Amino acid sequence: MVPTAPPADGAQVTEQSTTARRRGRTARTQFLRMLARALHDLLGLRAGPRIPADWVGTGALGGVTRSDMGRQAVFSVSLPPDAAAVQTLDTLRGRERALRAGPLDVAALARRVLHLDPGAAVDQDAREELFGLVDRATAAGAATSLATLGAFHLAESGVLAPDRERHFTVGGRRVPGLNWYGDGICELHITQSDHLEVSPNGDLSVVGTTSAPWPTGVPPYVVSADGRHDRVEALLPDGSARELGVDEFVELVAADISREGLPEGTPIVLAVPFAADGYLDLPRELADRTGLTVWAHSGEATLGSGPGGSSSVDTVRRPDVPLGDWIASPPGRTSTTSARSRWTCCAAWSPRTRRPSPG
Repeated sequence: MVPTAPPADGAQVTEQSTTARRRGRTARTQFLRMLARALHDLLGLRAGPRIPADWVGTGALGGVTRSDMGRQAVFSVSLPPDAAAVQTLDTLRGRERALRAGPLDVAALARRVLHLDPGAAVDQDAREELFGLVDRATAAGAATSLATLGAFHLAESGVLAPDRERHFTVGGRRVPGLNWYGDGICELHITQSDHLEVSPNGDLSVVGTTSAPWPTGVPPYVVSADGRHDRVEALLPDGSARELGVDEFVELVAADISREGLPEGTPIVLAVPFAADGYLDLPRELADRTGLTVWAHSGEATLGSGPGGSSSVDTVRRPDVPLGDWIASPPGRTSTTSARSRWTCCAAWSPRTRRPSPG
């Protein structure tokens, strides 16, 4: 017989992990069976009632009736806060294909959820911060995925604060939206869009103006940011930037829209370069998550400055770069509806109330 080669390191780790889980489940099952048997014996359930019909409690048992003595004991098992947080993290990472196979890596999850640098050391303080965040998110109904935990952390850092410094205005009045690209306070011109072209010296010049393709009956919810179809760069109150994946970005915007209580039919406009490129994952996921139509451009969209200090959501033409077009993504166009996100906007957590908020 030809001897077989030992499994590779990765396969061996997976096999050991599977074996450990199986042994753990077996031990748990045996423990519960033995506990049930012991409780049954203690209460006299196996041999039948052992309390005499004329039994009367005396001494320490004075006032205890025969029916009280015949009741079954009820035990509850609770976990300390840190253990409960770890269990939640383990459950959530198990929902992600890339993380479910390996062992639980609390340090890696801390870097992701707390938006730490990739090589940052995760000490006990960072772990406690993570566990505390998980506990608060659980109480607020925001511990449904790792993306929602990350969005919850950003909300707590002030990214969605109602009085945040960076915001949009229309007609001088503050309006909902996320301004991560333009000036701190940006006045929007919502009814038109300029076509910009790069001149030989690198400057942008207006070569045309058209009416905005989205409905203008109500101010749109605009997100201006750097990024692409698979990532968006958020600006934090301290001026630092964090790159968000599609899931986390969608959860963060959904939380802000839930807090703002936007009128029905409000369009979401993404002033994010190439946000509608690829398979429209970003705008379609956002539309499904919020229940609103999302307008995104397959070319370079940006927030441009116009006369009088106002800004509009513009498009840019560059040499050898496709111009692209505006694409509307209404809810219900993605095949992964509710796969990334497990709430609807009507039941999203609100960063203001820290609890599930009705629509």
